Amino acid sequence: MAVCAHNWDDSSGQPCPLCARANGETTSLRGATPSAPRRARATPPASGGGDTPLTSPSVTAEESSTPLAGGWPAPRATVATGSYSKVTSFIIVSQRARVKVTGTLDAHRMAYKAAQLHTSLAGWWGIPFGLYWTPMSLTSNRKMFKSIEQLLATGTPKAAWMKDPSGKFDERFWDGQRWTDRVRSATSDTATP
Repeated sequence: MAVCAHNWDDSSGQPCPLCARANGETTSLRGATPSAPRRARATPPASGGGDTPLTSPSVTAEESSTPLAGGWPAPRATVATGSYSKVTSFIIVSQRARVKVTGTLDAHRMAYKAAQLHTSLAGWWGIPFGLYWTPMSLTSNRKMFKSIEQLLATGTPKAAWMKDPSGKFDERFWDGQRWTDRVRSATSDTATP
């Protein structure tokens, strides 16, 4: 078993894609076996300030024991990050606060119930924002919790750029079902097809 300068295991019969690219050849990473799979972490959603949509939880993923095409195991969601809104209103003063939670389904369930109870009891009493923010927060909290519940139940993260399991690039695109050939590195601002 020969290993190239990039630590590519050629026992699969395919040349290292980096060496092949340097020689002007084109190769596919499908069916090739990396020599050292690593942990993967989903990238968090883009920050949009205080009004970040509440329907995009980020995920911490670990490898499962079942290898997929490309030889790398699928990432498995074990912990999720999301935020829940709490609304407090009284006459003409209204306040909306977000509570960020990173943890298992039980941690999210407790934070969700606390946010819903607080908003249901203390959110309606202000005019006009209490009447507007309260139903909006109750709905977005429910959507966030359902999304995290589904994510952690299936264990498979949605499509996202994640740490490259081969270790040759900074990130590789997980399409929700398998690893793709799309990779990118910190030294390059563009994605490699």
